[in-house]
This record gives sequence, C-alpha cells and structure tokens, in this order.
Amino acid sequence: MAGGSSEPKASMRSHSSPNLFVPPHLPPSLHGAVIPLPHPHEAGDALLPHTCNAAPGRGTPRCTFRLALRYRISIGHCQPAARRALALLCSASAYKFLPWPLPRSPFFSSLRRHLPSLPDPFFPVLTPPPRRGGTEQSRGGQRTMASRVVAVILAVLVGASAAAPGSEPWWNETQVYGTDANSGGSTGVFVGLTLIQSAAAKGAVCLDGSLPGYHLHRGFGSGANSWLVNLEGGGWCNDVSSCVLRKGNRRGSSNHMERQLQFTGIMSNRPEENPDFYNWNRVKVRYCDGGSFTGDGSNSAAGLYFRGQRIWQAAMDDLMAQGMRYANQALLAGCSAGGVSTILHCDEFRGLFPSNTRVKCLADAGMFLDTVDVSGRREMRSFFNGIVRLQGSGRSLPRSCTSRMDKTSCFFPQNVVPNIQTPTFILNTAYDVWQLQQSVAPKTADPQGLWSKCRTNHAYCNSNQLQFLQGFRNQMLDSVRGFSASRQNGMFINSCFAHCQSERQDTWYANNSPRLGNKRIAEAVGDWFFERGVAKYTDCAYPCDNTCHHLVFRGDH
Repeated sequence: MAGGSSEPKASMRSHSSPNLFVPPHLPPSLHGAVIPLPHPHEAGDALLPHTCNAAPGRGTPRCTFRLALRYRISIGHCQPAARRALALLCSASAYKFLPWPLPRSPFFSSLRRHLPSLPDPFFPVLTPPPRRGGTEQSRGGQRTMASRVVAVILAVLVGASAAAPGSEPWWNETQVYGTDANSGGSTGVFVGLTLIQSAAAKGAVCLDGSLPGYHLHRGFGSGANSWLVNLEGGGWCNDVSSCVLRKGNRRGSSNHMERQLQFTGIMSNRPEENPDFYNWNRVKVRYCDGGSFTGDGSNSAAGLYFRGQRIWQAAMDDLMAQGMRYANQALLAGCSAGGVSTILHCDEFRGLFPSNTRVKCLADAGMFLDTVDVSGRREMRSFFNGIVRLQGSGRSLPRSCTSRMDKTSCFFPQNVVPNIQTPTFILNTAYDVWQLQQSVAPKTADPQGLWSKCRTNHAYCNSNQLQFLQGFRNQMLDSVRGFSASRQNGMFINSCFAHCQSERQDTWYANNSPRLGNKRIAEAVGDWFFERGVAKYTDCAYPCDNTCHHLVFRGDH
C-alpha cells in the first residue's frame, strides 16, 4: 500500500557493453536485461526497412531497419544464442545493418536449434488494405515482407521470456504487434526527449524516481500559437509486483525511454498526413506512472513512487513556461490509457487557459467499459480498483464524479464523460480488440479456450460470440448517448476490431483510411475542432463497414 514521503534523487544513467553494441537506453548486460520491442500504435512505422540495396530474389540484400521501440521482455532465461540474436536486433534499432531475409540467416537457424521447445513464431498483423499503383504495391510488398521477418524473430524472443506469475501479458507489455507495410507510409519527424528538470523538487517522478519528460516539436506559421498535447498511453500497473516490473522499462522509468520518437498521424508535421494540426506545437508527454497520471503516494519498501498527478502538473507547468500560456487554441489528446488520462484531466486542462482560448479534448480508444466478461465477472473493475487503491488515485479523479460515485467507478470514463464541461471528441471502435482480449473474453474467464480463435481473429467468431460482442457494442453506444446529445461534443465510433486510430497514419489520414459518412478520422476531428460542421458518426453493426483496418492476431498469446 502507499506510504512514506521520501523524495527521490532523479538521475540519468549511461550504459555501455564491452563486447557488443547496445543503444544507450538499454542496460549494460543483455543477460536478464529489459529489451525494447516494437509496437506500432504510438510511434508509427514500427517495423519497416529504412533502406535496401537490392530487391528480393536478387542476391542477399542488406537493409537498415527503423524500429519504433515500445515493448520490453526479460531475456534472463534465454539461451546465449537468443541473446546474440537480440543483440543483432538492438543494433538494427540504431540503424545498423543486418542480413535479409532473416529466416535463412545462420543466427536464426542457431536460435531455433537452441530453443526447440518454442511454439511456432506468431505475430498479429493488420488486414492488408488494397493498394493503388504498381510501384507503390511493389514497395509495400517489400516493406511488408521485411517487417514480418523481423516480427517473427521478435515473437520467438517473446516466447522465450518468462512472464510474471499471475499476470496478463498486456498489463506487463509483452505482446508484440506487427503491421502490414509501413502504417501508411508516414515520414513524420523524429523528436527528441526533454526531461523536466524542475520535476524532482516537486516529487513529480516516474515509478523508479527518475525524471518525467516529453517530446516537443515547435509549431510554425499559422500554428505557432496553437498547441496539441498528447498524453502517452501504455496500460497500467495495479499491484506492487506489476509496478516493480514496470519501473524496469520505459513505462516506469525515463532511464529506459527512447531518446527520439517519430511523430505520425495526428502528431505528424506534414500537411498531407495531418492537414489541420501539422504546424501546431505538438507535444507527446511520456507516461511513466502506470496510473493514467492520477496517483499520489509511494511504497518505500518496493522503491515505488506513484506520482502521476504531480507529473501531470509538472508537465503542464513546464509547457506553459515553454510558451503554451500564449496559446490561442489548444487540444488535449491521448490514446488507450492516454485516452483515459485525457478524459480524467480534460477540465483541468481547460482551466489552464483564459476563457477566450479555444480548448478541447480528444480521447482515442479510452472508453474502457465496466463490462461483464464471458464468465460473468468484471475483470476491468477488479483491475481498476487495484490501481485506485494502490496509487491513491481517488484524490485526483474528477470531483464531478467522486461526489456521487465510488472512486473506482470514477476511473471508468463512461462515468466521467457525462459531466465534462470542456468540448470533447470520443474516437473509439465498437469492438475494441484490447477490451475483447483483456476484459470481455480474457483467458482467465475462458479456461476451456472457447474464445481462443475469436480473440485472435474476428472472422472466427461464431454466431453466439458475435451476439455477445454486439451486446458489448450496444453498451459502448449507450455509454456515450448522453454525451453525444451535447452540440459541443464530437464522436467517431466505427465497427472495427482495432485499438487506437489517431496516432497511426493508415487510420488517421490516408487514401484508404477508415471512413464514416465519407469522412476520414482526421477530417471528422478537424470539422469538430474548428466547428466546420457537426461531427457525430456512429457506424452500423459489424460486418457492414468495409473501410476498417482490423487487427488480426496469429496465435492466442
């Protein structure tokens, strides 16, 4: 439980290894280390070849891979061959070269010999959308092949890692996603990490006591005084063991954070990728507290600092000093756990600015429902209750909710959005795959594996399962019915099996992006923010929408 009040001394470590190249944000030894794996949702372009000097089938080309780092796994129990393979992939993340195609390379064969008990490699992929033009299709095919090859090896390494007892993979960030092609072909700018130097004195620190931070790309032209603040997502920790695990990776420590992130989707600096916000001041606030920026406590025995609310305030103070106080318009946004953060802090954000400043909020994939799972239990309520109790989040939750409901209920966005005063846009899928896998039909609620195929691929859901999922969709729509009645709010709820659509280029703004009312997500959000027209879109029930970019998994992990 939270207790103690000692303040940490924030510091940054530098890492080195005498025998092999390791990027500076990794620990010095690969044995038992926490190693980053790619994930497409936030950084975009997670797995793709950056340059290749030959086409497939014409000798052995060598490619540079750009990897967006997110997930981490412990490889303390891997054989030496696995550690060597991982070292090669770490080199790839720093623009080193590796042979391609990888499955035919000696190190891959060695890896399989040393780890014979592993299941067949798997990785989730997006259902490939149709591509236009022969040249682009050819390039897309090369990128897809290369990205999947790397994903296969990463998946093997995931299989070799040891999961924490009793933990769900998603909570502890060991699931790996791969994408088709390149998430829409974004060439968004890479933005450096800024640590908030004043945060330590305020006790505003990550789980491990390190400094929090953000990535800021300055606006220009007509957007020089406009600000988009994006709160990073990435799950939660709800007990001491999961928070201890989390403080050893970038979700709980700035010592492990990437020093650069690529801005894509709503964060892109290119007008052809982000027509309304490309030239704004765009900020990604890093997430390292595990409680959606709400906690206020500590656990001295475990060396944990639950300071999410203080991090929020320190980040806002720093950004105001950076010029945000002069904003003529501002948008608070976030995806997944960051979407929850956006809803919980929306009115606080509004309060930072004068009344004549246009301020709004965009919550992407943040409508986590207090729903009953397939066994009749409420997995998410139990999990959120753990967060609120452990981290002391109740004091930071909106009073408009806690004055009438218990604190755990007020961690659920569905109970907060009816009383948000600030104009808000809810972007969500009616069949959110995160919730399908972790709260609607989690493995703990499905011991016989009846939902195994449906969890991984919506096409395998039988009629009874689809009927249950339609009930979940109806609950989603009911939860926003009152919210949508307000003229100031906007909504885009499509019937896709996906999760997070604003920060991925292919779903935010591309030729084949999802559409409702012939509007892409970026267009709907822009219409709402700039009041160009009503922007309230609700999809028909699955399977009517053929513009979806569904997430499909290979293997029920």
